[in-house]
Amino acid sequence: MIKFIHCADIHINRPFLRLKANESLRQKLIESSYSILDNIILLAISKKVNLVIIAGDLLDTLEHTVKAELRCRKAFEKLNEHDIPVYIIGGNHDPIKEEKVYPYPENVHVFSKNVESIPITGFKDAYIHGISYPTESVPKNLVKEFPMAKGDIDIGVLHCEVGRKLSGDYSPCTKDDLLSKNYQYWALGHIHKPTELSDFPAIVYSGSPMGKTPNETGKRGCYYVEVTSSRVKKEFIPLADVIWLQQKIDIQGLDYRGLMLSVKETLENLKREYNEKGVIVRVILTGRGYLHNIDKDDLKGITEELRSKVDCSHDFVWLESIQKETLHDVNLQSLKQQQSFLGDFLNYCSEVEKDSKLQREILDELSRGNAKLVNFLDKQQIDMDVVFKQGLQKAVDLVVEKVDYYEDN
Repeated sequence: MIKFIHCADIHINRPFLRLKANESLRQKLIESSYSILDNIILLAISKKVNLVIIAGDLLDTLEHTVKAELRCRKAFEKLNEHDIPVYIIGGNHDPIKEEKVYPYPENVHVFSKNVESIPITGFKDAYIHGISYPTESVPKNLVKEFPMAKGDIDIGVLHCEVGRKLSGDYSPCTKDDLLSKNYQYWALGHIHKPTELSDFPAIVYSGSPMGKTPNETGKRGCYYVEVTSSRVKKEFIPLADVIWLQQKIDIQGLDYRGLMLSVKETLENLKREYNEKGVIVRVILTGRGYLHNIDKDDLKGITEELRSKVDCSHDFVWLESIQKETLHDVNLQSLKQQQSFLGDFLNYCSEVEKDSKLQREILDELSRGNAKLVNFLDKQQIDMDVVFKQGLQKAVDLVVEKVDYYEDN
């Protein structure tokens, strides 16, 4: 049995420019990308793994700083002290270059721009296969360059986009392409959300071990994996000490003061729930009500007021922004009773919301001749029930707004 850590997309030294309004928080997140690597190293040592895999984008940019290279080298030296090898591929953010200012220690192997198949030390008939990006964009399917399984255990390492369509700039491929190689485990990078595409043979995106944007919410970490020729056991282990969240607040019945109190209560609840972590939260206003007409300046003022007393030195809750996804304050049930275009439209929308077959027909019609849309939906693994619900709400709101305008004029 081979035991290993699978991680990817650490993006060390990312600048986090969207948080430039709070320099202390921005610097904390930059430093957290280093501490995440340290946490991965400590986990590998505690689990007594046989190897560590980093499936691309260890670093955030081609312009590797001396600090970043030194911190990585120091981390990998700790693994070297425990005879744990590290296998790294370059991704689209850190494609391989000829030289480093401070070369990695001898236990680190960085795969070249051609597929390499390396015997795993200490195991008979076990191999790890990988390839690095030579440039920031690789539009070809790199899976085709991997050999068929060579041993009792084969592990593939790739930075790629898995979907139904073979288009994109980051080694687009299909799940069937990966399965066809008969490897026990594919350690993938590039998609920041932890995602398991196949249980066995295992095809896994470890995701980014720390959220980088307001859309990268929830628990982030890496995978601890045990693999034999006939079985894969994997465990996702959260590591991030700063997490991103999105919290929704329904505006029904709220005025300005009520909104301020509701947001404040939300932040206080999060601080209690995540009392040993930092939290960066985006509040999203939803529903129908008086505050549908609140403007951006007012939301910005509320945000700045609630931020003013936050200490970001340790455990904290930072309000990233307040976004508005609200709808017009109307009585939909009453409007549905009307013998009019609007009434017919609202009733049709209700029918679509309940009928998954009709939703599929609409999606097929929308995606016909639109390969980019299909590919995007595949990659994002979007919940189509949520998409239709949000889309229908938006459509209803737009139609109601137009009808109100023409009736008033």
